[in-house]
Amino acid sequence: QELRMRARFAAGFLDAAARTAHALLRLDDAHGEAHVTVARVHLAKGAHTEARQALDAAAANDFSVRETTAYAVVSANCRAAEGDAAGALRELELAMALPGIRHVLSAKEAQELNKSRSNNHGAPVPISVADRASTYIAYARALAASGRVDDAERAVDQAADAFAGTSAEVSVMLARCEMAMARGDDTRALRALSKVTPSSPHYPAATLALADVYLSKRGDVAAYVRCHRELAENRPKDVSSHLRLAEAYTQVGQPSAAASAYEKAASLAPNDAQIARRLGAALAATHDFKRAAACYENALTRREEIISARPAVRRGRRESDSRTDSDEKSIGVSDASTGRLDETALDISLELAELYKRMRRWDDAEKALSRVFLAREEGKNKRVGDSDLGVSSLSSSRRDVRAFKLLCGLKAARGDQNGHLDALLNLKDAQEALVKTAASLGGTDEDRRSLEEYKKAVVETCAEAAGRFASFHDFANALKFFDEALRFDPGNVAVMAQVARLKLNALGDADGAEKDLRAILRQDAEHEDANFMLAELMFVREDVDGALFHVRESLRANPHQFASLARLCRLLHRAGRVAELEPFMENARRLFFHGGKTPRAEQNSARSAKEDDARIVDPGYWFVRGLRESLVGDADGALASLNRCRGDARFGIDASYLMAEIYVAPESFPPVAPAGKKPLDPNARRERGAFAEQLLHEIGPSRRDPKHCVLEAYCLMARGDKKSIDTAFDVVSEVLNRDQDNAWALLALASCFELQKLPAKTKTQLKRLATMPRRADEADAFEAAWLASAEFFFDSARYDQAQELCQRCLHYNKSCARAWELMGMICERESTATDAAECYENAWRSVGNSDPSVGFKLAFVLFKARQMVACVDVCRAVLDKHPGYPKIEKDIMRKAQASIRP
Repeated sequence: QELRMRARFAAGFLDAAARTAHALLRLDDAHGEAHVTVARVHLAKGAHTEARQALDAAAANDFSVRETTAYAVVSANCRAAEGDAAGALRELELAMALPGIRHVLSAKEAQELNKSRSNNHGAPVPISVADRASTYIAYARALAASGRVDDAERAVDQAADAFAGTSAEVSVMLARCEMAMARGDDTRALRALSKVTPSSPHYPAATLALADVYLSKRGDVAAYVRCHRELAENRPKDVSSHLRLAEAYTQVGQPSAAASAYEKAASLAPNDAQIARRLGAALAATHDFKRAAACYENALTRREEIISARPAVRRGRRESDSRTDSDEKSIGVSDASTGRLDETALDISLELAELYKRMRRWDDAEKALSRVFLAREEGKNKRVGDSDLGVSSLSSSRRDVRAFKLLCGLKAARGDQNGHLDALLNLKDAQEALVKTAASLGGTDEDRRSLEEYKKAVVETCAEAAGRFASFHDFANALKFFDEALRFDPGNVAVMAQVARLKLNALGDADGAEKDLRAILRQDAEHEDANFMLAELMFVREDVDGALFHVRESLRANPHQFASLARLCRLLHRAGRVAELEPFMENARRLFFHGGKTPRAEQNSARSAKEDDARIVDPGYWFVRGLRESLVGDADGALASLNRCRGDARFGIDASYLMAEIYVAPESFPPVAPAGKKPLDPNARRERGAFAEQLLHEIGPSRRDPKHCVLEAYCLMARGDKKSIDTAFDVVSEVLNRDQDNAWALLALASCFELQKLPAKTKTQLKRLATMPRRADEADAFEAAWLASAEFFFDSARYDQAQELCQRCLHYNKSCARAWELMGMICERESTATDAAECYENAWRSVGNSDPSVGFKLAFVLFKARQMVACVDVCRAVLDKHPGYPKIEKDIMRKAQASIRP
């Protein structure tokens, strides 16, 4: 373990060295060298405080470790980082005086020194050339930091003499250049590095250092690339030189040149799968996906050939020649088929799957992923006996997470909702395994930070899975996964807000939602979502004034919270007070032009409000405006407003859905379509359905929730032919197979039955919806179903039942124009003109004084009630917007005017 730790640190594998050191400390917490190695890793990562703590632990457990060069160098660097340059210099002066630093020890001297330092914690630490050189270099730096520049130069000169002709010679040269650059003498550093000729064994290291100087100190990208290119030209058979050139091209953003360099490296090492893999990545960066896929496939083939050519048995000692072939197979199968099937081969498979996904080759992508999943299943029961088990488990767990995340994306892109949910659940299990593995290995600060990131990822996956279950109305599983998310992050206010929304809108648990919201606000009093849900709760409890006060206070700080304004618009509409949204919109509009200081009128501006609106580019404003126009029945205005925000990342998808709903609203199809109104022309319906279908196609299959599928079914119904209606029936049935109580799907199914001339089945679906408990997240679907049933009862003269359903609609939505209209029609049948006029007036107000049929009915009952002035006003309002509307002028308005004249 000690030798492995030293080798890993010397090779630059810092994380692996740290894990091995922690493994040693778990066996023996007094192991001084392990503590020092942990300190060296912390120092290499810039964590000076943690490095000092590890050094203190080393000295506390083994005081003799203070006599080692590694301890002295780390301690001095820590002091330097703490600003104690003098203390760092003192420690390094003592280190320079240690035996074996200034002069190489003879064999006898080394034996005596190791004997004096031997302890119970393993073999004595040897003093290598690298340790001696690092001490010299640290000493020179400490002298320079103390202002003793001449002494620092002499120390470097001594180091140059001491290590001339050794592997540390280049380190000394680079240290000299570094000190020159620290003094601002870049020219001297460049001159010294440029003197190294291609014939020198140190030419590669010097050229790389020269390239770094050009890039980091002078920002000369061309010179940086030129250094790497010259190195590759002078070492044409050196694969690493061409790889470094490719990496340099990649760093400066030249993927085409990088691909050429990788191709040269691949020609020198045709069997190196890693080079083929890098070439594939470079080609993918140039969007040459076809060649990139071929490179990845070749890399995978080569890697599999290497694995299959390996001996079946790879164990620590050779087995006897008498072992049978079957014994060898039983031992070697895990290496060949799973495990170490090579993590490289599995990583290549993952990258190939990601490339296939970009190419939209879904089947090939899943086939590439299947290799990773097969290795995962076979590796579950694998037993690894070496000390790398933890490292291997961590890397395989990360790979599993990456693979399942990619599978989630594939299933979503293909519109496979069940497959997407299954992939999410598998991703959650893989992420939990990764958290468990990382927690068992965590030792460094970086490990702990990674663990927190893994936990955040689990929380996000659990929340997404809960959302999927909630969309299928599987609320038990939704709450279960929300609880899982909170188990990993109990204070996550975003998840708590989703739980509160589920309880409020889907489960109707107002008290539970309020409890969760209060808990959120105790953590974050300014949480926008929680504050607004609290206002929604007040609306549910019919405390509209209190809710408006709460929202007004929330919007005062930021009037441009358009997501909240959109929700406020819906709430005010249901409360029958949608006109009260205008002050909020005006405040937001004013800030676009005057910073909220003075109204437009006070500025004596000649621009009209319409001209001002045309200059507003914020998509949130147009979304709220389009929503408001759609709620009052101004379909054309809503479509124009929503179209202006359709390309926005935040509001675009919701705008597209709302536009699709306007085009293929359930009210356009029987049995929801009002019986007294002229049905929509089949050609117009077909055209609107095509527009809606295009909008849904733009959203893409990744957002295929049940509501999306129902809208697609309405698009099919809009075509009007039997085949399309049957296909729509199949689409709706598929939704109901997953969620048998989906109100939108049941309503669409009723429309399918009505179009198929099956009135009995239509009434059965509507009756089922009428008896189901209402859910706030599907309020519009329940409202449409209740109104359709009320239409049936009205047509069959069952006025009490029709009136009960209308009153149910108005209880939840006081702006339901169709419910008020039906109530007025019932009052007309019962010969109560005054009550009918009141109902029609409410309906007229709910549609924004824009629906001519409602205006006609209101004018007619006002005429019958002898309210002639009001009747004329309504007639004029209808004719202003619909000049050619039949009969209203001749049969009502002129007669009312004649009655008013003396």
